[in-house]
Amino acid sequence: LQGDHSDFVYSIALNKNQTLMLSGGHDKQIILWDMIEYQQIRTFTGHTRLIHNVIFNEAKNQAISGSGDR
Repeated sequence: LQGDHSDFVYSIALNKNQTLMLSGGHDKQIILWDMIEYQQIRTFTGHTRLIHNVIFNEAKNQAISGSGDR
């Protein structure tokens, strides 16, 4: 995959058809990946502490994350 996290990744999640992946970790970023093209689509920032969990809520077209800050 092109692009990466700058520190440990603690959680990944694939969407239902396994074409998208979320990753989150110690660098406080969530990255959305295209698993067909093996590319980074978008980086989400805003957490101030490491990210423990990422999941897809496909019914609402959302990415959900859990961190020590929220």
